Amino acid sequence: MKFNNNAIYNNDCKWWLYYEGASDTTLDASNNYWGTIEADVIGGKIYDFFFNPSIGFVTYTPILSAGDIGIDVP
Repeated sequence: MKFNNNAIYNNDCKWWLYYEGASDTTLDASNNYWGTIEADVIGGKIYDFFFNPSIGFVTYTPILSAGDIGIDVP
């Protein structure tokens, strides 16, 4: 499954991405803009295998910058 080329930013929610796929699945969330390019920050806001080992895994690199998708970020 893929979830690519999105702008996910200015979110005040606990999780920026919440994935509950089966433990043998991977969600490809690469090539998204997250409001930051810091992988540790992004990984900490994605609910997947690392928070619940009985569910699937999310990949989120490479990470897009705002310039990559042509948006102005306040």
